[in-house]
Amino acid sequence: MSKQNKIYLVVLLVLVIIFAITKMNDNVEKRVNFFDVDSIAIASLEIADVKDTIRIAKQNGSWQIIDPIQYPADETKINNFFDRVIKVKTSSLPIAEEESSFEKYELTDSLATELTLFDENDQILDRSLIGESQDYNNTPARKKGKNKIFRLESNISYLMKAQLSNWRKKIVAEFEEADIAKINIDSKQNDYSISFADTTWQYKSGKVQFKIDNENENLRRIFSGLKRIHSTKFIDNEFEKYEEELKSPQATISVEKFDGSTMTFKMIPHEEEKKFILQKNDETKTLFIVYQSWLDRYLKEAEDFQKK
Repeated sequence: MSKQNKIYLVVLLVLVIIFAITKMNDNVEKRVNFFDVDSIAIASLEIADVKDTIRIAKQNGSWQIIDPIQYPADETKINNFFDRVIKVKTSSLPIAEEESSFEKYELTDSLATELTLFDENDQILDRSLIGESQDYNNTPARKKGKNKIFRLESNISYLMKAQLSNWRKKIVAEFEEADIAKINIDSKQNDYSISFADTTWQYKSGKVQFKIDNENENLRRIFSGLKRIHSTKFIDNEFEKYEEELKSPQATISVEKFDGSTMTFKMIPHEEEKKFILQKNDETKTLFIVYQSWLDRYLKEAEDFQKK
């Protein structure tokens, strides 16, 4: 055998060994990221099922819902998405590879939730199908257009609902007591104001005026209610339906801050008992639903503030 042929034989042998090692490694189970995407590169995401589609994008440093409405996204949901969904692990070995298994794992187009990740140029970074899971510890998933089904090491299916109410910000407004200069309450029951003067809060209604003990229970409940105003139900693009009624609301609460800004909340009864529709400032795109128990803390009489 010539020297040159020996070299060819050695090269061929090395290639065969490399190929064999590669095939062996392919069959060795590894723990890997299911979403092989740099989270920093994600500029927007779309979550879709057979009923709903929601698109969320990062705009001016914060995450906003951009479809089907324009509204701030819930910060906790976004953090959970990047901490728990994008970082989810799986085995490198699939649990199934046959198309016949799609329905079993709820990974058909009609059963699964489709998650699409985009970069800043709106180019697709990843497109995956997420199945429903009744197991707290795992979730079936596959890449769109691929047959391999993987078992993710966490139940992320409940985080991947395409419902708008799941993803929108639930906080209507937030106030720190130290920032509040005055609160005006104008209701069909009573009109009064409480304002901060020197070191104490003052109650005023008509000619009635007095200092309020700082530990007064009803005063504390007012500040507690303003610290974080929540709503989990929203009315979008239906302002005209309530416009006339909002001209003469059941109650109006305005909060003046030391920085000179003022925020106003108007409330009218909702069709459901013990609920009210709230309008923030003069916004018309979205109205909020709050419970009567939240409003009741402001509908007080003078004597309610004259005791601890």
